[in-house]
Amino acid sequence: MITVKEVLSKKTFHYLQQHTSQDDLTQLVTGVNRVESITLKHLIQRNELVVTTGEAMINPISECLSLLKYMKKVGAAALVINTGPYIKKCQKKLNYMQKK
Repeated sequence: MITVKEVLSKKTFHYLQQHTSQDDLTQLVTGVNRVESITLKHLIQRNELVVTTGEAMINPISECLSLLKYMKKVGAAALVINTGPYIKKCQKKLNYMQKK
C-alpha cells in the first residue's frame, strides 16, 4: 500500500497543492475513486483517494464540503480537487473543513 504523502511525492503529481495536516499524509491509499456528483458519494470506500473536477456539481464548494464530511465518516484517504473550469480554486471553507 501507499500513503497520501507518497502519492504527492510522485513526479506525475508535482502540481498538486497540499491543504491538509501532516497527520493526514500518513493515511493509506488502497484505491482511487472519481466522484463528479454528490449523489454518488455512497460509492466511496475506506482509504480511497477521491478525485473530483466538480463537473456535475451545481454548487461545487458546498458539495465538496458535503463530500469531505462523508469521506471523514467512511475513512477515505484524501480528496483531490482538480481546479479548472468548474472549481476555480479551493476556498478557505474547504481548508477549514479538513481541520475538523
